[in-house]
Amino acid sequence: MTINNDLKYWSDDLESGNQLIDHQHRELIRRFETLETAIVQGQGFQEVKSVAAFLQRYVLTHFNTEEQDMLSFNYPRLGEHVAQHDLCKKRIFQFKKYIETEKDKNKVQNLALSMIGLWVRDHILNHDIQYIQYSKEQDKTKKIVNIDYQWSPSKSKIWTPEMEIGVENLDIQHQKLVKWTEYTLNTKSITPREFHRLFDFMQGFTYAHFTDEELFMIDIEFPELEQHTQIHCKIRTQFIDLKKQLEETTDEERFQPLINDLFTSYTHHIKEIDMQFNNYYKNKLPS
Repeated sequence: MTINNDLKYWSDDLESGNQLIDHQHRELIRRFETLETAIVQGQGFQEVKSVAAFLQRYVLTHFNTEEQDMLSFNYPRLGEHVAQHDLCKKRIFQFKKYIETEKDKNKVQNLALSMIGLWVRDHILNHDIQYIQYSKEQDKTKKIVNIDYQWSPSKSKIWTPEMEIGVENLDIQHQKLVKWTEYTLNTKSITPREFHRLFDFMQGFTYAHFTDEELFMIDIEFPELEQHTQIHCKIRTQFIDLKKQLEETTDEERFQPLINDLFTSYTHHIKEIDMQFNNYYKNKLPS
């Protein structure tokens, strides 16, 4: 990945050492500088709309990159960082509504500059650099479920053709979730080691899957995107709270019903909540 050094506002104190994350941060600053130039040239209002669309996709991909990295080394301040990410998503929804109603173009332009500038100064310099420095001292392990379990959609008792969206990556992810749901329900006794593998996998999986879902909903212009995103944010927070509870308990008898409930609840999410954008997407397809 080539890193250019032509950014006016990029400085050494923004450098994290993580090449992918630094590239993403540079792209954010590049858009900030493009907006600033457009305002000087009298074309700022048009650029604001482009920036708003960029930011909505950017936060999903960039935040997922950061959160997967944090999960890989069990960052102790993950909950705090995720909360900052969720707040930022909320602000972008608010900003998009604001530019659709505010008539004063100068106000819109100034708010866009302030929002991105604050993001760079506060979030990158404070929150991001803290976790990057911590990560350099940690060993990272990929969260996978290394359990031999044969499964196929055609033989599943949970998966049905109605659950299929027709988008390959989302359908594969949903099927993977159903697979491990059935494993937990069909296994009489899950060992503590298996439980923690399943839990770690589930947390990382849902973070990545929610990102893919939200990007898809943006692409199809799903009108309930904000409400669906709020549900995702709530689930992510629940994961962090649950992890804290698990770290404080030695009661292994809690593990089996807890993991069963966890996977079953997400299967319900697919069959009930996700069907809303699934139906919307299918109704948009040419007949």
